Amino acid sequence: MKIAVLSDIHGNHLALKLVLDEARILGIERLFILGDIVGYYYHPDTVIELLKDWPKEMIQGNHEGMLKNAEEDFSKADAIRNKYGSGIDFALNKLSKQWIKELTELPSRMTRCIDGLQFELCHGSPWERDHYIYPDTHKDILNKCIISGADFVFLGHTHRPFFYQKDNTSVVNVGAVGQSRDKGSIANWAVVDTDNRTLVFKNTFYDSSSIIEEVKKNDPLLPYLYEFFMRN
Repeated sequence: MKIAVLSDIHGNHLALKLVLDEARILGIERLFILGDIVGYYYHPDTVIELLKDWPKEMIQGNHEGMLKNAEEDFSKADAIRNKYGSGIDFALNKLSKQWIKELTELPSRMTRCIDGLQFELCHGSPWERDHYIYPDTHKDILNKCIISGADFVFLGHTHRPFFYQKDNTSVVNVGAVGQSRDKGSIANWAVVDTDNRTLVFKNTFYDSSSIIEEVKKNDPLLPYLYEFFMRN
């Protein structure tokens, strides 16, 4: 079975559509989604629509936590908006109550066994949803990510892809579909083939010009939200 591993879509429907188009061409049969479906950008409803017919496992990220906080307490929405932009506002306005409930009640970690392989799906780290594990994280911390019996431990959250292997376990950050912090308008993801037990990193290029214009309109005081797309 070929499984596409995606993380940090962040309401970026343009990047997700091209990733899923490529996934179909590659014969992907299932998705692992590592959280942060919402936040930052402005089309979470289209993201949900694009994902809805795919067989998949999903966990929540910290932005789903923000969505829950903003829904429960509007005073928290201001602080979220000032730091992260209005993506959570768009999620509250565009998503049905049922979808908000489903997203905010997703587990923060999940174990799946497929074709004799054990996969651990995490957002930040295996022990904390919001913990950052970067490519240059000390080996002592990387070794802490090794889970007994797991073949792959998948991470997101940092928007930076990396691969680390110890013994028979691979710790993999697949990067971000919706806001790569490695390079500009590139969606980072990965493909696992359970038949030959391989993992391949994927980079899908897309045109972010319309998203840049949306950021300038919706969040003009937060230029970093579009400057990520302009990195070489």
